[in-house]
Amino acid sequence: VPVPVPRANPRAVEVDAAGRWWVALGAPRQIAVHDPTAAGDAAWRTFPTGMYPHSVALGRDGEGWFNGHFT
Repeated sequence: VPVPVPRANPRAVEVDAAGRWWVALGAPRQIAVHDPTAAGDAAWRTFPTGMYPHSVALGRDGEGWFNGHFT
């Protein structure tokens, strides 16, 4: 599935209980969430991290968490 973010550089993926993909995007310093039930670019939401994200994890509350690659 193409990620509609320039230089996306996807690094890690976790799938939540609703089937959404949480993806760490290294170079653009973002976390992206892909909803496979939505169409086109509307299937993606992105969140700036302020740093190069390395990994993503999901909490019991459904929230996404990440750690920085160089931290």
